[in-house]
Amino acid sequence: MNTNGRTVLFVTPEILPYKATGGLADVAEALPEALLQEGAIAIRVMPKYAGIEHKFNLVKQFSFIVE
Repeated sequence: MNTNGRTVLFVTPEILPYKATGGLADVAEALPEALLQEGAIAIRVMPKYAGIEHKFNLVKQFSFIVE
């Protein structure tokens, strides 16, 4: 539930547990969770790397263009 009126979109190359090569994956998992605890909506987006769909149930898959 969005109780504080904020919606945050996190676009990152890695998120735990899907892909991790360094500390960024930890932050990309923990920070949105903390924002959710504060009442914000936090949406996480990362690339669909080859093989990921075989290891995890993906929540949503979509394509978009950034200009």
